Amino acid sequence: MPGGKVDETDATIGHAIAREVLEESNLQVRAVLKPLSVFTYTTASAAGTRNVVQLSYVVQVEDAEFRVNPEEHTEGVWADREMVEELEITKDMKDLIVEALEMKL
Repeated sequence: MPGGKVDETDATIGHAIAREVLEESNLQVRAVLKPLSVFTYTTASAAGTRNVVQLSYVVQVEDAEFRVNPEEHTEGVWADREMVEELEITKDMKDLIVEALEMKL
């Protein structure tokens, strides 16, 4: 799932979502449809430990070629419900993807 943070140049969260999706996947967001469940986690780096609140959204995208930006990620896949359990990602992310795939829009 594309993700990132809101930059100072983003006028709204919607702008940040569209920018991050485009940067990471080459897909243009047509509409932000619905929020997904919020979860928190802690991350550590050389700068220290920080708590993160992850906000995620279901979006509609324009027809375009899905292309992972190699500066952002090493790989990417379109996953259906059956593939989710095979993905090497955290349980929280798997749960979020399942929520999005099963959501009634």
